[in-house]
Amino acid sequence: MKESKSNNRVDRRVFITKDLACGAFVGMGCPGLLAMNSQEGISNLLQDEHKFQTATNFNYEQLFNFTFRSWFISYMKRLQEDIGIGKFLELLMKAGDNHYRSSVKSNFEKIENKSVQSLIENFWVRTQKSKFGNAILTIEIPEKSSNKGTIKITECLFAKTFIENDAGDIGYAAICHADFAVAEEFNPDIKLTRNKCLMNGDECCLFEYTLDI
Repeated sequence: MKESKSNNRVDRRVFITKDLACGAFVGMGCPGLLAMNSQEGISNLLQDEHKFQTATNFNYEQLFNFTFRSWFISYMKRLQEDIGIGKFLELLMKAGDNHYRSSVKSNFEKIENKSVQSLIENFWVRTQKSKFGNAILTIEIPEKSSNKGTIKITECLFAKTFIENDAGDIGYAAICHADFAVAEEFNPDIKLTRNKCLMNGDECCLFEYTLDI
């Protein structure tokens, strides 16, 4: 499937990961509590620390399974059944687009340089260098210039988690679709073409950004 729109890719997956994953992590409910209690090696509470601040020994894959598989995907599938696939995915994409447009606007509106290179450096390079982003994504940057850039993602923990739980369509609507809104919010003149997407079952995500100057 070829996707070509203006894309708002800036702090997308980092936003999603921290906003959605961490938010969902807090609201897991009983399945999550049982999973936590079954693990050994959870840090003991410090006397001056509230129990909510207790560290755990989750790795990233366990965190994603805990966050998404344990409840989020199940909830979304039930909503999909009630609302209908088409309408549900449409609403999910709209909500994701609006959320990340707002995030881009608040975090990147002061950036004066709106080139493709600036977008890549402010999002993709920062993601590569962050501990969290580097742990959940394997990113390659074959090309980066003021008016053209290419990003290749060969591993994505979001895609792995959703596809393994037969929810690639939900993952795409909630996470991947907003990539276009992100780039458009960063600079309406930046065009994204994405011919491949891991969430759709392809071997990689291939982002091609262009800016007509």
